[in-house]
Amino acid sequence: MLPIIKIFNKMEISIPYKNKVIPAVISCLSLKKMDLNKRIVLTHGAGGDLKTPQLSAMASFFADQEFAILRFTCKGLNIKYRINVFTNVLMYLNKEYNPKGIFIGGRSMGARAAVLITLDTDYLQNSSVFKKILGVICLSYPLHKAGNTSDLRDEPLKKSKLPVFFLSGTKDEMCEKKIFEKVLISIKSPYKLHWLDGCNHSAKPINDYQDEMYRIAFNEILQWCLSISNNV
Repeated sequence: MLPIIKIFNKMEISIPYKNKVIPAVISCLSLKKMDLNKRIVLTHGAGGDLKTPQLSAMASFFADQEFAILRFTCKGLNIKYRINVFTNVLMYLNKEYNPKGIFIGGRSMGARAAVLITLDTDYLQNSSVFKKILGVICLSYPLHKAGNTSDLRDEPLKKSKLPVFFLSGTKDEMCEKKIFEKVLISIKSPYKLHWLDGCNHSAKPINDYQDEMYRIAFNEILQWCLSISNNV
């Protein structure tokens, strides 16, 4: 018996933000709004865009599992700007699709923005979309700058109250393994950690994102998301 091949859709959208638009793509099996309740919103690191290979691979994997994944591009190195744009994307998503629950995340700087946005009382605390955020997915969270482990970006993690999934490489030059594991001891929110053996901050696989290493990692994230969303 031949396996069932699922073909997912990609819908390009432009999200208004002040005097510009934010380019975004929604990957999903069905474009019907009522079928898009399981949602993940992802953004890239400092030098990438929505086509960053890791994000594209994750979108394909989750779309095949009947999730709708929105990826968006936000160029800029100012973390406050990244938070503002992320907030705007979430409010647009809530207005246009009214999902039951949302997982937010990103890689590197995008992961920082995702964590910080859940702590931002100026925007989301008074918005209905804030209550729909179920958890945060951090791909290669930049705990510190490369070569400087004395200045850690750990305070947002310690303040977070939402479940967090961390996917990091064991040789990440911006998240030293021993230091990160020590930080996790002081985190109060529930978290799950998966190490990509031998990967640095870029988290690139040896061959491609269909490697067993990434299939296992993405499946762990999937099971984590399902365990949380099924209890809502």
